[in-house]
This record gives sequence, structure tokens and C-alpha cells, in this order.
Amino acid sequence: MAVRDVISLNRMITGFIRDGLSDRACAVYRWMVASGFRETPHTFSAVLSACNSCEGLQLHGRVLALGLCSNPFIGSALVNLYMRIGMPCAALLLYYETALRSTVMSNVVLGGLCNLKLTEDLLCSLLDMRRQGFELNGLSYCYAMRGCYQDEEWLEQGRQLHGVVLKVGWVPSNIFLSNSLVDLYSATGDLVDAKNSLDDIPSEDVISWNSIVSVYASKGRMKDATDYLRQMLWHGKLPSVRSSVGLFALSGQTGDLRFGVQMHGVALKLGFSFDYALEVLYCMIVEGIVPDNVTLSATMKAISLSASSSLISCKMLHSWVFKLGFETDMAVRSSLISAYARAGQMNSSHLIFESLQDPNVICFTSIISACARYGDGTEAVELFNKMVSRGLKPDDVTFLCAIAGCDQAGLFEEGRLVIELMRASRELDPDERHFACIVNLLSRDGFVEDAMKMMEHSPLRHYTKAWSSLLQSCRAHGENVLGKRAANMLIDVGQKDPATNLQALFSLTATLKVCILQQQPHDDARVDANANVQFPKR
Repeated sequence: MAVRDVISLNRMITGFIRDGLSDRACAVYRWMVASGFRETPHTFSAVLSACNSCEGLQLHGRVLALGLCSNPFIGSALVNLYMRIGMPCAALLLYYETALRSTVMSNVVLGGLCNLKLTEDLLCSLLDMRRQGFELNGLSYCYAMRGCYQDEEWLEQGRQLHGVVLKVGWVPSNIFLSNSLVDLYSATGDLVDAKNSLDDIPSEDVISWNSIVSVYASKGRMKDATDYLRQMLWHGKLPSVRSSVGLFALSGQTGDLRFGVQMHGVALKLGFSFDYALEVLYCMIVEGIVPDNVTLSATMKAISLSASSSLISCKMLHSWVFKLGFETDMAVRSSLISAYARAGQMNSSHLIFESLQDPNVICFTSIISACARYGDGTEAVELFNKMVSRGLKPDDVTFLCAIAGCDQAGLFEEGRLVIELMRASRELDPDERHFACIVNLLSRDGFVEDAMKMMEHSPLRHYTKAWSSLLQSCRAHGENVLGKRAANMLIDVGQKDPATNLQALFSLTATLKVCILQQQPHDDARVDANANVQFPKR
């Protein structure tokens, strides 16, 4: 921009915060102040949500210096800051000193006390706000309800709050309060009142359904849980991961394998994938279960295998690794290497690997796989050689990653040496995955005849994908005779696969046209026989 103003800088700060880039938001704010721009209330309300304790206190001092303490937006942001950094006394003092206290600020106070699990202070603040005539809404009572069912000592007060919201008229019109009532009675084990609260909800809500399903599952009532799950699916509602985990746990507790298999099918059909791993981890944390090294490693592996590996998720889990003291665990570090590589951060993967004093086979395999995935075959081979020189014995996955790296980079000689080393170890035999990489490497570099010989004298003889790859290479390099052989083998091997037969038929037709132009003999009977293959209708 030729001319920068406060509005554009505020938008930049807000955008960075919305994308989870708090450090960049703070950096823009520091540049803004250093450049002589005067902050607005919107600037402080945005940047305060991205600050840590030290920066937040400095910003509070800046607000005092500019005389903006009376602004309700800045006041709400400061209350939220002190609640977030674990200073509820300062937040409450600031709240009561503010002249213009809005419903939003009151809810910030109640939400902060709820998150800190200070139920007694939460209820006292709620009663004090009611006495002083402050306007409260359904969200205010939601925080109070949540605070009651988080602590078993306050469940009876939660029942009393039910009477208050009924008297005020928030239930059943407020869907969030109705869901809080379902959670409240579920926590007390009163399934009758939980069901009544669910029935009072005017329309079927996914949060309500998931609450009642997970509660019935936790109480061991399989029939009721599955009945509600059927009703939920019939209404077109998608069960949450928490509900699914509860039903899987119920299957394990009762020893009903058939029910577990059915739930697995439902989860796959509904599209539950690796992206839900973070939600399961969040449920663990909410329940007060501290994740161990196996949990963190499995979650990072799930993220790395997801369709869209998120850098923010990787960094969040990385911070948990340090917070819980698992930074020296090899399995966790190996998963971190793979997760960062999947997120496109190869530099971070290399930094983690280089920080290891004595990496094991798993760590070497992870970094070799990352290099191979991004086409850096030379680096993959160098790491493989470094691993062997240290006296570590590669496993079949390590060999496969090294060969795949050679395949990606077109390093034919290095790939052949890796295969020979694998054969010389006499402990591991190359399988179809290793031979497929070598065949692909040979055929892509023009050694189609050598690739054909390896195909005919290796476990790949019945591997349709390898024949398909070889057929494509024959067409690319103009090897029509070898292409016909590959197509015939592909037809013989893939008799039951219509897609394979269709590809072979197209390849034979293309070869036939070339043979006619070059006056080469061809097998008309083979083409005619394959043309009669019946393919499934769409």
C-alpha cells in the first residue's frame, strides 16, 4: 500500500488473529506504535486477545496512558485478558470499577470464572449482578449451569438455576440453555430429567442428540443409546466424535464385538477420518485426562495422514509435547518430523531431526520418508547412508522410503544399490512395493526392457498397478512391442477388474493404430476378445 492508515493496520491485526497468527499480530502492533500511529479502541480490543501475560500488562499501561479505560470494548478485552492469564481477582476489580458495564462484559466475567472452574465465585457474581439489576441473557445462565455440572458439589445449585431460568422464561425457547440442562442432568445421573429436557427442545438439535447419546452410552444403556442414535441419523444429524467414542467404549465394556463393527461401519460411512483426532484429544483434556506420549504420537500421526495437514495443529501439539515433557521421546519426535513434513515445513522437520543426539531407526525413517515425499532423493540417500554408517539396521519401511526417494529423483544407480543392500542383509526380502519402485524407476528412465524382465521374474507378476505403470511407460517411450506384452499381461492378471481391462483395451487400441501405420503384425484376436469384456453400468 502506498499510504497506510490506522484502519488498514487494524484490519491486518484482526486478520492475523483470526488465522491464529498472534505473533504476527503483535509484531504489526509494535510497528504501528513505532511508526507514530495512534491506536483506536478497536486496536486494543483486537490485540489484547492475542497477548500473553507480560505483553497484556504493558498494553494495560498503554491504555491508562491514553485515557481509554472508560471504553466498554477495551474494558471487556482487559477483563478477558486477566481471566485468560489466570488473574480473576484483577478481572473482577476491573469489572466493578468500570462505569458502563454491559451484558457482554458480564458474560466475559462469568465465562472466565467458568473456565477457571471457580464455581463459587461464578454463582456469587451471578447473584450480585442480578441484585444490581444488570441485564443478563441466556449465555449468562449457560455459564452458570456449566460451572455447576463441572463440580459435583454444586449440582443441587444447578437444579435451582433450572427453576430460575424457567421463571425468567429462557427455557425452552433458548436452545443453548436447554442443552445445558441436558448436560446438567446427565452429570447428575438423572436420565429421566435429561430426557425430559431433551423432549422440551422445540426442534431436534445436534448438540442435544449427541449429549443424550454419549450419556446413555456412559451409563451402559446400549439400547437407549442406539435408539437415540437411530433417531438422530433419521433426522439427518451427524453424531459427534464424543458420541462415537462413547459407543465404541460401550462395545468394549460389554464385549459386543458385532456392535463395535457396526459402529465402525457407521463412522466410516459418515466420513469420520483423521481430522477428528484433535476433537478426541480435546475431549480427553476437558475430562481432565492428561495425554501421554502414545496419545500425542498417535494424534500427530493422524494429523499427518489427514487430507489437509494444518501447521497450526502441528505447532499446538508441539507446544503440548514441551509442556508435558515428552520432547526427548523418540516416537513423539518421529511423529513431529512426519507431521511438519506433511504440513510443508521441511525446515522444521530437519531442525527436529538435527536436534536429536542419537536418532534411532524410526527417526531416520521419518526424515527419509519426508525427503522422498518432497522429491529430494539425493538427501534421502545421504541420510540412508548416514544411518547405515552408524550401524543401525534399516527395516523394510526404511528401504522402501529410500527407494521411493531414488524413484522421485531418478537416481537409478543409487536405487539399484539400495535393493542390493537389502538382498545382502539376508534378513529382509524385497516385496512387491520395493520392486514396484524399481520398475517405475527403470521404465521412467527408458530401461523398459530391463523393467519388463524384472516384472516377469519378481513378485510383481500378479501386481496390476505395476503392469499398468509399465504399460504407460511403454507408450511414453514408444516401445510398442513391449507395450503389447505389458497390455496382454495386464489383461491376464486383471481379469476381474473392469477398470484394468478398460485401460488395457485402450492401450491395445492405441498400439494397434501405431502397428498399422508402421506395418507391424498385431494380434487381432486378442483385441476382439478383449473388446467383448462386459463393464459395469454406471
